[in-house]
Amino acid sequence: MTRRGKQGAKSWPRHRRNPRFTATKATPGLQLSCRYGYLCMDVRGTVFNYYTCGLWTVSNWWGTGPWINNQTKGTVARFYGQSGNELWRSTAYSSGTADWAPVYSLRPC
Repeated sequence: MTRRGKQGAKSWPRHRRNPRFTATKATPGLQLSCRYGYLCMDVRGTVFNYYTCGLWTVSNWWGTGPWINNQTKGTVARFYGQSGNELWRSTAYSSGTADWAPVYSLRPC
């Protein structure tokens, strides 16, 4: 299965590094929440809560979902495309909705 698999596929969004974070299944109908100090996102029903700085490579991310940058005030999270180009950045505190398909890596801080 490729990273841009079909919506009915049974492959879950993943990351390739073992970061200090949690990944849990989202509870349907509940709004995304994010503890202070974390960068959080919901990717196809899996909630990722990043705490540790570093460049994290992700795979099988597609669809749209909410994100929250609740890190220390002024901390900048960056999201990168396949070629390493910066797609967008977020300065804490901020939140929004993203299209995850073009995201191949991210740097929480």
